[in-house]
Parts: sequence; C-alpha cells; structure tokens
Amino acid sequence: APAIKRDRIAELGATVDASAAKYDDAERLARDHAARTGATFVSAYAGMPLLAGQGTVALEILQALPTLRTIIVPVGGVGLAGGIAGLLRAEAPAVRIVGAQSERTNAMTIAMVTGRPTDIPDLPTLADGLSGQADGYMLAQGQAALDTMVAASEEDVASAIAYLFIEEGFKVEGAGAVGVAVLLSGRVPNLEFPVAVVVSGGNIDEGKHKAVLAGQNL
Repeated sequence: APAIKRDRIAELGATVDASAAKYDDAERLARDHAARTGATFVSAYAGMPLLAGQGTVALEILQALPTLRTIIVPVGGVGLAGGIAGLLRAEAPAVRIVGAQSERTNAMTIAMVTGRPTDIPDLPTLADGLSGQADGYMLAQGQAALDTMVAASEEDVASAIAYLFIEEGFKVEGAGAVGVAVLLSGRVPNLEFPVAVVVSGGNIDEGKHKAVLAGQNL
C-alpha cells in the first residue's frame, strides 16, 4: 500500500499493520485478528451493507444521466462493481457494465474468461489498489455484475493518470484511473454512448505522481 494510504489511516487514529507482503496476506491477517480479538472484520468487497453503499454510486449517475448506456468501473474484489450492478440491473437493465483492471492486476479478467478462480503473481503496478486473487466468491460476483472485463497496460494507466491531472485537475491513483485508461486506449469493445467512467481513489504518493507526469518509467 502506498505510504499516503497508510499515513491517512494512522492520522485517523488506527494502528496500521503493514507487515503483509500483498493484499491477500493482509486480508488473512485481518480475519485472524478479528477471530482472535472479537473485532468486526469489514470486507473490502463482500456483504450486503457494503454492496448497498457502493450501489449509491450508480444511483447518483442515473440521476445525473438517465440515458446512460455504458458504465466503466475499476475492479479489484468486485465490491464496487457488484454494488453498482445491484442497482443498475433493477433500475436500468439495458446499461452495459464494463470492468477495468491493469494487466498486472488482471486476476478477475482471467477468471471471467476461464470461469475459474484465479491467482496471479504479485507484480509492481500503478494500480496496486486492484491487486490480489479472484476467488470463487469474487468470480461469482463478477459473473453476476459484469458484462465484460478489459485490462489496460501499465503505460495506459500512466497516461490516464497524467490525462486526468492535466485535463481535469484530478489527482488519481492508478486503481482509480484504469477505467479512463481502457477508454482512452480504445480497448472497450462495442462502446455505446452515453458513457460514464467511475474514477475512484486519490491515494498516490507524491513522488510517484510526479514521476508519472514526467513520463518516467516506473
């Protein structure tokens, strides 16, 4: 996790355990801690309260754009996409839901093609917020929520981060910029307009952001 994420969590009074090497290991530590201490484990991608909260994103978009035909959503554990789909499937079933990842966080992209849970190597990526495996629960949620999955290259993600800052003034982390990355790179097939792209997350370290804007190879 980027230092900016850990620092902001600590500033809110939490104790940060950064000993896990990757997301899946961190989740196991959190579940073990909850079981050992009686604390409440809050999933990043599962559970009806979380999905209902994520669904309000789709509600706000539909209120602003009732003619929506395509929505592009960053996908890690499918919580955000699952919540959005729960609202859209009921209120606007004709809207096509496209999931976006990077090529180094593409476990769900592979799982959707193969129909099997998928684990991938933990590689350096600008989209670290989307890293981790796609287990059976995530796959089932992805199959229910998504019409298709698309993965952008790391170069596409870097370009999207720079584009969002230069053109829109938004400082966006890689995991939040993947939807723009797949759109700008022309990777979304059968695109129908109007299109909405969910841009989520501004937790990118300042040094990394400056390096991306400078076009440095990360």
